[in-house]
Amino acid sequence: MSTTLQTDAIITRAKNHLRLGETADAIELLRSLMVLGVEEPRVLETLGVAYSLAGDAEWANTLLRRTIEQSPHRVSAYVNLGAHLSRIGDPTAAVECLLQALQFTHDSADVYQNLGIAYQDLRDWGQAQAAFQNAIRLKPDFIAAYYRLAQVLWKSKNTPVAIAYFRKVLELDPQHARARRSLDEILSTKTLRDHAHAEKQPQPVPTPAANAVSPIDLPQQSAIVPPPKQVAWTLKQITDIRRHASDIASQADKLIEWFEGTGAEVLAQLRRQVANGVSERPAFVKARNDAVVQVREVTNLYRRLEESLERLAELERS
Repeated sequence: MSTTLQTDAIITRAKNHLRLGETADAIELLRSLMVLGVEEPRVLETLGVAYSLAGDAEWANTLLRRTIEQSPHRVSAYVNLGAHLSRIGDPTAAVECLLQALQFTHDSADVYQNLGIAYQDLRDWGQAQAAFQNAIRLKPDFIAAYYRLAQVLWKSKNTPVAIAYFRKVLELDPQHARARRSLDEILSTKTLRDHAHAEKQPQPVPTPAANAVSPIDLPQQSAIVPPPKQVAWTLKQITDIRRHASDIASQADKLIEWFEGTGAEVLAQLRRQVANGVSERPAFVKARNDAVVQVREVTNLYRRLEESLERLAELERS
């Protein structure tokens, strides 16, 4: 069990468990190595990542920092510690950690990506933008970096470039739902703002001419312009619909985060249970039923969002 090949095999199995959301199995495998005295940096680092994903912040922090103590030039350990610090809501410490990694390399897209996320959490849009651009420079097909960069540009009011980067994300991944929602929202906001700006512009006053239209024709001509009261009512209705759609999208994002975190672990446990041929325990039955309810809720939220956006488009066309 102490040979390099056997250690490699166990680490590979542990990483596969992590990819499937099976953090408990990954931790069990890696702890078995430590019990046998195998405490090399790659074991400590992978176990630290597993604890971080499992929500055990203290052990994750201890193991990832011990990895760096044993191997100060191990860039991946800085990347994973930085990601962990961002995950637990300490972006300032994450920035400090990732800047240390840049002392050893400027060729890691992952370092710049996680550094950008930390700056984004700090709302330092300029530094975040620079970091994501470096990540893309090093890895031109880095979809997550393009998406984060688009978000930062949108937040910093650089709307035209943000639109271009959201479209780049969809070019690389046409199924990227969050990029699609963000692009739809930013375009609808831009359309509404353009309409409001056009209405505020002063209308030119016609210059009287010798052959001016007779006064009897004026009421008929002015009838084609909507009454001001009707325009104001329509804009308010559009604003209300957009606010409602934004609330729905926010709720849907929270449910998606649940699936990516807790939901993934629940489903992974259910898959293992079925694979092992074990009868379903009441706790797992309840968890599965809760997951089904969440799926239905997400579906309903998106249906309501689509209906709201359709109504918004109709009002904007009118």
